[in-house]
Amino acid sequence: MTIELNMDLHKALLKGDFSVIRRLVESGVDVNGRDAEGRTPLMLCCLHEGQGWAVGVARMLLMNKGQVGLTDSYGRSAFIYAVLYQRLGLVQMFLQALDFDLNARDLMGQAALDYANQTGNQAIKKLIQAGGWCCCLSPAHVHIYLTLPNNSARFEENVR
Repeated sequence: MTIELNMDLHKALLKGDFSVIRRLVESGVDVNGRDAEGRTPLMLCCLHEGQGWAVGVARMLLMNKGQVGLTDSYGRSAFIYAVLYQRLGLVQMFLQALDFDLNARDLMGQAALDYANQTGNQAIKKLIQAGGWCCCLSPAHVHIYLTLPNNSARFEENVR
């Protein structure tokens, strides 16, 4: 039953059916479930043409324990897919998730910054370079860091 629900979530993502996605997520489907290629729902958001739609769905998945740092059979995370497909809104959101290694490399030996350089997207390249300072912290350390005076503004400025 769980595998069927996971596949239903993947199918709904590919179709762009937000109401079905919301219903499945609210019913407790595994938001990190994988398809035959090891792709998670967050990775599929990166493949969707409608950036506003994809950001909304990704936000819902992240709020329900979606993980950016999981990798597929090619060693790519949702963050790498967001960079590859030049999804600026998703890159910004994923940088705030802080649950992945910003310098992780896929099976081709490429990191997100390598793909940003290849696509020539300067906005994403700058975000990755600015985001590097915070991605080395654990989520607990980030919480402590953000409670210190002036650090919350610096964090927001670096992920814009």
